[in-house]
Amino acid sequence: MLDYRFAPVTVTLPSGTPVELVLRNLSSVVHNWTVLAEEITAESEFDETMVLFTNEVSAQGLERTMFQPPPPGAYQVICTISTHFTLGMVGSLVVENQ
Repeated sequence: MLDYRFAPVTVTLPSGTPVELVLRNLSSVVHNWTVLAEEITAESEFDETMVLFTNEVSAQGLERTMFQPPPPGAYQVICTISTHFTLGMVGSLVVENQ
């Protein structure tokens, strides 16, 4: 995570197998990596019921967590902290059949 963007923008994972997710925040502000069940186009469309997974990372922080990828498909990833989506913190998670 950088200042209001994800790098890489797209993360590709295999289905069916838990993976260790390592999230590094190089920014001076807190961010999160949130996988949504449905895509949004504006921050006002976000609702907590859309969240499949979320993990907050402190400023200049590193978080390691086990992550069970959702079923195969493409998912939108956003930072849900106020204005971060609008500022460009949008990415994608691609889960491939294995």
